[in-house]
Amino acid sequence: VAFSILYFLLHCVYKRNRPVINPEIALPAFISGVMWAVAQACWFVANVKLGYAAAFPIILIGPGFVGSLWSVFLFKDIYGHRNYAILLGYFVLAVVSCACIVLSRKTTSDCQ
Repeated sequence: VAFSILYFLLHCVYKRNRPVINPEIALPAFISGVMWAVAQACWFVANVKLGYAAAFPIILIGPGFVGSLWSVFLFKDIYGHRNYAILLGYFVLAVVSCACIVLSRKTTSDCQ
């Protein structure tokens, strides 16, 4: 992160404060960065609250959900009733497995 900021600042100095960027992607790129920062902060909170064993599977399943939904609704890569059924099965299996992992977590009061 620090290197990319440094690179951009050097680029601005080299171009005399007229950097070459595509104005159509500046706002989406900024919003994407803010979303990434919020997700990273939530990852740290989840690690503290749930522990690594529970938070790690959840953080791995989330991007798969988002990517699959993009493929269905935006890019239309996934289509057809059979593929929707397979995707629904994946969603159900992933949610149930995450729920089982989180619910199986022992608290300190359970160990006494």
